[in-house]
Amino acid sequence: MKTKKQEQNSREWAESEFKGADFGDKRLDRRLVKLASALSQAPEAPINQASADDAAMKAAYRFFSNPRVTPSKILSPHIELTKLRARGSNRVLVAHDTSYLNFSTHLTTSRLTELGHNEGFVA
Repeated sequence: MKTKKQEQNSREWAESEFKGADFGDKRLDRRLVKLASALSQAPEAPINQASADDAAMKAAYRFFSNPRVTPSKILSPHIELTKLRARGSNRVLVAHDTSYLNFSTHLTTSRLTELGHNEGFVA
């Protein structure tokens, strides 16, 4: 169970990190902050477990299925803040996952392909 202080810290972090979000609809902008706050409190949990209740879970799924919501629009404010933070440092450590999975030789599987090859988010 999260304490009130942890919830407040998550909310403040989400408000700061995603305040520049612009989906062309202020309700979506606010929903991103709310979702980021909830998901940051349980980053290992799927949406249905990280959500406070069924209404919050349904709101999260509606948010992600909205055509105005794209990965780049979600990440844009976070990326800009990360750039600003990096500019203020002499040294920046960047952790990078170079995992590469290829299941194409598994004879008992079908329709699986490579994961991580020539894919990724480009800011």
